[in-house]
Parts: sequence; structure tokens; C-alpha cells
Amino acid sequence: RTVDNPRARAAEWTLPLYLAPGSQDRIVPLFHTQRFYESLRAARPEVEVVLHTPAAGHDYPFWSSQMTDVLNFFDRYRRDP
Repeated sequence: RTVDNPRARAAEWTLPLYLAPGSQDRIVPLFHTQRFYESLRAARPEVEVVLHTPAAGHDYPFWSSQMTDVLNFFDRYRRDP
């Protein structure tokens, strides 16, 4: 409920975040991620947070389908040496 709960610590978040829960996920209910997203947006509006909720489950085909979007998202923050 406190130190191990990312939603309770949303005000401390400083990194860009790509959230992609499948709306048909039977393992992690969508509302958990939606609440976390809402907490982040309220506490840290300056931090980029993407919420993508396709009709998908909690499985490798879905995760694999997200890889290009995830890598493109984080590539914008890459710092070349």
C-alpha cells in the first residue's frame, strides 16, 4: 500500500513510461493500469506516459506485437555517447 505500490508513489515518478495492458487480460485487470496511469498524469503531467489498451490478453503474441512501438517510444529518449 505504500513503498511497494507504484500508484502511491506516482509523485516520485520521473521517467517516460509506455503502458500497454491488454483490455482482455485475465491476469492483470485493466483498471489497475488505468488507475496507475491516472495517478501519474495527475501527479506528474510533465512526464510522458503513454497508455495503449488494445483488445489483447496477457500473452507472448500481444507482448511481441508491442515491441516496435515500445522501442520507438524509448528511442526518443536515447542518448548517444
